[in-house]
Amino acid sequence: MKTKFKFIPIEVASRIKELFKSLSKDYLKLVYNEEEEICSFGIFTDSEISNYYFGYNTKEGLEEIIKEGMAEKKKFPEEKFQIDYMKWWIPEWMNGIDEECFIDDKREIELFELLEEQLSNCRNMKAEENDFPDYKDDVFDLFCESLAELKTENVFTKVDKNFILLVQESDNGITRNKTREKSISKLLTENQIEDYKFFEKRWMSL
Repeated sequence: MKTKFKFIPIEVASRIKELFKSLSKDYLKLVYNEEEEICSFGIFTDSEISNYYFGYNTKEGLEEIIKEGMAEKKKFPEEKFQIDYMKWWIPEWMNGIDEECFIDDKREIELFELLEEQLSNCRNMKAEENDFPDYKDDVFDLFCESLAELKTENVFTKVDKNFILLVQESDNGITRNKTREKSISKLLTENQIEDYKFFEKRWMSL
C-alpha cells in the first residue's frame, strides 16, 4: 500500500511508517500478554500529531466503563451518546499497558525526532506557504496506512468480530475533512464510518 504524500518526503514517510509499525506490533504483544481478546485498538494524537499514545479495549472492559458511566452520568445524560462516547473516544479506552518500556527505545526516539523535524519544517515556512494542514493529514494517513498494513499481515489475531481499528486526533475529526475520511476508510468498514461520523457530529456540537 503506497500513498503519495502532500508534504512529507516519501523516504521520510517510509521510515516513519516502518518505525510506527514496529512499535505497534510490540505494544500489541504486550496487550496480548494481558488479554485473551480485544474489541478495539488505536492511537490518540495531540493536536499537532507529533505525540501519540496507544489505546485498546476488551468487550468486558468496554461494558464495564459503559456501566460505570451510565451509573454516574458523569459524561452525558443521554444513554445512546454515553455508549458511543465510550466506544469511540480513545481516551476512555483501556490503556493500562505500561508504555514506559518504549521511552528509551531507539525506534521511539527516532520516530519522535522525525515527526518533530517535519513539524519544524512547517513552522519555519512563510505564513502564506503554511503546509501545517498537509503535514497533519500526511501523518494521520501514515498512521492509518500502517495499522491497515498490520491488519493485512494478520497481526491482529485475537480480536472481536466487530473489531474497531482507529486513529484519532484530539481536536480534529473526519466529519469535515474528506482527506481524513479517506484515510480512516483504510481501517473502518462503511457501517463503522457512519457510526463514527454520527458520534463525531454530536461530539463536536457540544
